[in-house]
Amino acid sequence: MGSVSSKFQKAIYQGDEKQALYLYNNTPEIRKSLDPNSTYGDKYEHNTLMHYASRHGMVQVLSIFLNDHHGNPNKKNFHDETSLHCVCSGDDVISIYSSASAGFGHTTVEQQRKECLRMILQWKGGLLANGERECADVFAIDEKKNTALHYAASAGYLSLVELLLTHGAPLFEENQEKETPCDCAEKSCRYEIASYLESKMVFCPDFMDDDFTEELSNVTYEEVFIGMRPQELQTEKDILVVETSDMLRVPLFTAEALLRNNEWSREALLESWMKDAKACCEMNGVQPPANLDSLKREHRLTSMSATDPHPLTSMSATDPLPFNSLTCEICEDTIEDDQATIEIPCMHAFCRDCWIRYLTGKITEGDIHNIMCPAYNCPKLVPVEVVEDVVPRDIARKYLQFDIRAFVDTNPFIKWCPKPGCSCAVKLPQDPPSSNNRRRRMPSPPPMSRAVTCSQGHSFCWLVIIIIYLNYKIYCLIKNPISNGN
Repeated sequence: MGSVSSKFQKAIYQGDEKQALYLYNNTPEIRKSLDPNSTYGDKYEHNTLMHYASRHGMVQVLSIFLNDHHGNPNKKNFHDETSLHCVCSGDDVISIYSSASAGFGHTTVEQQRKECLRMILQWKGGLLANGERECADVFAIDEKKNTALHYAASAGYLSLVELLLTHGAPLFEENQEKETPCDCAEKSCRYEIASYLESKMVFCPDFMDDDFTEELSNVTYEEVFIGMRPQELQTEKDILVVETSDMLRVPLFTAEALLRNNEWSREALLESWMKDAKACCEMNGVQPPANLDSLKREHRLTSMSATDPHPLTSMSATDPLPFNSLTCEICEDTIEDDQATIEIPCMHAFCRDCWIRYLTGKITEGDIHNIMCPAYNCPKLVPVEVVEDVVPRDIARKYLQFDIRAFVDTNPFIKWCPKPGCSCAVKLPQDPPSSNNRRRRMPSPPPMSRAVTCSQGHSFCWLVIIIIYLNYKIYCLIKNPISNGN
């Protein structure tokens, strides 16, 4: 018996699934006494049968361990790795004797690991103190504070990364080297996975930390609302900004600032623009276009020329000082001529170090849409391209994350789904302008309570979100009546 048991353990250790299945199916003693949670001892760093079966992607063996012998994927080895870490690791090549040769047909390494991961994530263990059954811990960290998502991202397994995220794996968890899974993917040159994780981080709904959720089942649902996913929100914003930029023939940055301060209502912006375009720009902290007078005489809408940069008028009629004579207006150090020029419409000059400190502080505080020129009493906004060019990548990522949140938070026609963990939103389409409503600032909100449904199928009351939005606007007016008084 001892020799047969040793052969079985050796087959698992080597990843020989075919031999392991043969010994298991033909040895009743193994089936009776098998404990997949027992370790191999100090010599093997306290790895269990579960660890090796997961590491080698032994699909059939792992299924037997989990379903027939109470295998626990949360069991840790000497390095604090669980079975989740092992199945997502890329340090070992799956044996040629594993599932492909054991009756699974042609399959890739990633497919085998994905099937093993799926089984582990679906595993239900014994009852816990809170009355729920134990599940695989996607938050488990090894001795270097890596999660299974760190492992999968570094190994280049996109399908495993996607599966882990659907089960709530932490996107922002940092390991001992202060690296997120996205950083690990980039470090390992897994650029497709890094880009995918970065997009998830930008739209991650971790700001939804309140507990309330409105579920309305007895209210008639009217199909006038549009469920929107995070990527669709970004597209919606980009299209609105580009169309407005083409219509007014102003830079994209100017169009976005004007729209934001008019609650993303193009009709409200046009009304203000037609009254006094110059005052409209100055009130919103952007420079009026140099050809404003000629634009006002035109009665047709034309698109921006791809070669027309829309030069902005300078704050002074004189030419700017030679670059090598500029002095930073914050630290008063001379800006060396080997530093890249950071140009802003008001022509104030600051060194790159002061720019980085100033912009990083603003973004960290979440005040991304009121970033004025740091010069004393300068009312001009800092262009988006300056922010993205100057700040480090992690701060720029946070800036983009705040930007899409603010787009929804300040838009009365789009609201976040209040379901905790949901990153979708719902849009109320605006009626096209007509002879009756052309001069109206915005359509009235729905006159009665309505149940709406986001793209994930979560229902909630639109009016409850409208009330929250109105309370937010009142708070902004009280906090800063000048900048929010439009």
